[in-house]
Amino acid sequence: VGLLFVSFLLFKRIKLAILNFRIKSLTREEQILLGLMKVIQKDTFEHGKMSIGEYGGAMLEYEKRLNEVVKDIIRFETERAHLFKLGGKEQELLDERNRLLGLIKKTQSEYMTQGKYEVRIYTNKMQSYSERFSEIQENLAVLEAKHALNKNSIIEKIGKRIGNTFK
Repeated sequence: VGLLFVSFLLFKRIKLAILNFRIKSLTREEQILLGLMKVIQKDTFEHGKMSIGEYGGAMLEYEKRLNEVVKDIIRFETERAHLFKLGGKEQELLDERNRLLGLIKKTQSEYMTQGKYEVRIYTNKMQSYSERFSEIQENLAVLEAKHALNKNSIIEKIGKRIGNTFK
C-alpha cells in the first residue's frame, strides 16, 4: 500500500513538472506570436515591406496558432490546478468555466480601459476564450445528460425489482 501511494505521488509530481513545462513553453510561444504579429503590422503598414495579401495570410496563420495556444494554456492551467484535488470532471469543468469568465472580464477591462491590446489581438483572445467556453459548456451538458440517464437507469432497475417482488 505504501509503495502504491509513493508511486501515485511520484506520478502526480512528474505530471505537474510536465504541465509546468508545457504552460511555460506555451506562454513563451504566445509572447513570440504576439511579437511577430506586431512586426508584421509594422513591416506592412509603416515600412511597406509586405503586400496586404502576404500580411493577411501571415496574420491568419499566426492568429490560428495563437488561438490554439491560448486554449491549451487555459486547459493545462486548469489541469494543473486540479492535479492534487479529489473531485470529478464536472467540478474541474465548472472551475475552468469560472476561470474563463474571469479571464474574459480581465481582457475586456485591459482592452477597454488600459488599451493593452490591439483590436485584432483582443478579438483573437476573446474568440479563443469563447471557443473554449463553448467546449466546456458542451462537456458539462454531456455530463449532465449522462447523470440523468444513469439516474433513470437506476430508477428503472429499482422499479423492476419492486415490481418483481410483488408478482
